[in-house]
Amino acid sequence: KDGDLDGVFQFSSHLYKGIIEEVLAGIEERGDEEVAKDLFNIIVALEALGRPGPLEGGMVPKFASGLADPDSVEAIHPVVDKILSETYGNMLYQEQILFILRQLGGFSLGRADMVRRGIASGKKEKIEEQRLPFIEGVEKIQLENNPNTTPEDMESLLKLANHIFDLMAFWSGYGFNKAHSVGYGFLSLRGAWLKANYKSHFMAALMSAQKDEEKITGYIDEIRARGINVLPPKINKSLLGFTVVGEEILFGLKAIKGVGDAAIQKIISNYPYSNIMDFIIKAGNRTVLPPLIKAGYFDEDKKFLLKYWQVMVEIKDCKTKADESLVDYLLENGITKDNQMDVGKRFENIIYEKSLKKRTPKTVEECKNLINREEYSHLELLNMEKEVLGLFLSESPLDRFRDIIVSQTTLNSNIKEHKMGEEFYIVGMVLETPQARKDKNRNDMCFLKLQMFDGILEVPVFTQSYVKYKERLIEGKILICKAKKIRGGVSLNQMADLAEKEKEFREFFGVGIAK
Repeated sequence: KDGDLDGVFQFSSHLYKGIIEEVLAGIEERGDEEVAKDLFNIIVALEALGRPGPLEGGMVPKFASGLADPDSVEAIHPVVDKILSETYGNMLYQEQILFILRQLGGFSLGRADMVRRGIASGKKEKIEEQRLPFIEGVEKIQLENNPNTTPEDMESLLKLANHIFDLMAFWSGYGFNKAHSVGYGFLSLRGAWLKANYKSHFMAALMSAQKDEEKITGYIDEIRARGINVLPPKINKSLLGFTVVGEEILFGLKAIKGVGDAAIQKIISNYPYSNIMDFIIKAGNRTVLPPLIKAGYFDEDKKFLLKYWQVMVEIKDCKTKADESLVDYLLENGITKDNQMDVGKRFENIIYEKSLKKRTPKTVEECKNLINREEYSHLELLNMEKEVLGLFLSESPLDRFRDIIVSQTTLNSNIKEHKMGEEFYIVGMVLETPQARKDKNRNDMCFLKLQMFDGILEVPVFTQSYVKYKERLIEGKILICKAKKIRGGVSLNQMADLAEKEKEFREFFGVGIAK
């Protein structure tokens, strides 16, 4: 009812969401309680309505209007009306054709199925071969049930029978197998119920089964919008997939780029770890440590670990007494805010002063490069998180402009509320520098992916805007854009770097200057 269908079997596509929205309008007119008893039949019908045939045949609006007001469904014949009552006058299922042929025309089930297959094949001559037997069957049943039928009434009935056969011949090519639709409907209903009643567990399972990074990002945006927090991966807690902790969802190790299944199994099988040094000795190596640190998996300070992780790998085998002494200290005390300055000095002493002959020149050089590097900025740390998790999880660069975005611009989820041709502002971060393309007139344009607060928006940037603003379309740039609603989405007409022009836009919108 809420349209919260992402991840629900069959119903998560834009096509089905549109169909369901149209049908829901009918449900609201009729009243929830009256419709509730027929809910499963409605879901089964929805499965079939999304197929090419019913869509081409215009069955969706007819079904929606019949659902809203069953008395508005046009009567055809008592037998046919009863068979089509569950689909509000639509010959939606192939089985309905079978029942009409059998109950009205007296066909056996075997023969009725042959007719159905002939009609579905679209061979007109095969269809016409069955018209006369059907008409004769209608006449025979009528005479058996009512021997006193007048010639006038019989003529009217047979004329109606011809009309019904025409309807079957037309609609049967659009029909869907109801048995198939019932199976799909059961899975859809079960998924929707689970999502409505156990949203955290449902979404955790859904994301664990998903490999598409962009879809996982979309699911997390949806989860957050509905008040469920998604936590970064954590040592001793994260498992292979996403898991539920209370009402929150914990990031799964499998979703971290650069950490393979074999490494994950080794990590989990050695739980618990007392600290990162214990982890490195039991399960860590030069491959898995960088992505885990960037993801925020360890409790220790991320900047410190990025600077010294290679030294920790280097000393884990205790090649010298200095190594052994420091490893013992770290296993017992860990790395805390109180001791990390002293620990850092000891790391540097080991690399610069002690026992260099027992280490390879390459290793020493790598450690020195990390130690001497300038400290990572806050934005660099966020970008590292996005690099390995596929999204900004702990914090977004957009958070700095939250007050402007929420009060003065349109969120991704609200774009649909604007009318065609209406202009509005949006704010988003460029996910990747777009490649120029040629439009139908051989002019340059591009498609731009923007990370917004509540999802990813892909928009066309047409020639005039592209030529004018292409220097600003750089990965990581936060843009404020004047957009216009067009058929199928939005177009961008004006763009500015919000970080550079923050003060001007705050003054323009009347929003306080950020500290």
